[in-house]
Amino acid sequence: MDTTTMSDAEYRLLPAINYSNLKHMRSSALHYRHKVEVGDEPGLSEKLAVYRAIHTLVLEPFLFDSEYAVCNMRRDKRTKKYQEFLAQHEGKSILSESEHEQALAVAEAVNDHDWVQWLLSLDGTVTEQVLVWEDATAGMCKGKADIVHYSPEHGLIVADLKTTQSTDAHHIRTTAGRSGWHLQFAHYLQGAARHFDVRLDQVQYRAFTVVAEANAPHDVSVVEWGSTTLDAGFILHRSLLDQVAECESTQVWPGRAATQSLDLPDYLL
Repeated sequence: MDTTTMSDAEYRLLPAINYSNLKHMRSSALHYRHKVEVGDEPGLSEKLAVYRAIHTLVLEPFLFDSEYAVCNMRRDKRTKKYQEFLAQHEGKSILSESEHEQALAVAEAVNDHDWVQWLLSLDGTVTEQVLVWEDATAGMCKGKADIVHYSPEHGLIVADLKTTQSTDAHHIRTTAGRSGWHLQFAHYLQGAARHFDVRLDQVQYRAFTVVAEANAPHDVSVVEWGSTTLDAGFILHRSLLDQVAECESTQVWPGRAATQSLDLPDYLL
């Protein structure tokens, strides 16, 4: 499948397994199926606009003016003035002036990082890369990786940009584990390997998270994930895809547990 000219709308409509849905399989098949059928919660796109703006400013700055509008008034859809503003910028994500300033500051900090500059300057590096591939068990999968690179010299690299509260190591580990970043990297590495027509067991591959603090001073830290973390991600990824395939086959989507027998912990008794 040619993904070079695929629009964001076309990507979103593509019926394939993505990380955003697959991670809900960690809760249960029922939760996964609900996410697939219902999609994102109402208003989520607006809530995340500033974080998407940061990604755009770092990875596709040439698209910012066509995808975002900065509003210097109260964003109240009941007012005629704001309704006129929305009409003038139909289809764009709306940022307040403070959100715009925050996005610019975070993006500048990321772009000033030496490692980010190095990776983006390499031949063979692409940003916001659509990845579509066929899994032998679960069927079509897809992903949109922030940064991917492949060359004989540097191997296969996948990097993801995250905006968090802190670059403290404990905070990063905790956030990564709870959010399933290792699962995300397993998904993207599989897709990137197919995209570049290489095998993961025959090339060097590395996974990085560019962690940027949302608030000033917008510290930026580049985290390379070790083999133990990535191996765990691959094992989890394979297990969840196999579960999806089984549920698709049986059309049975169980929750966490049909019945449970529990005791309260001592500290609550």
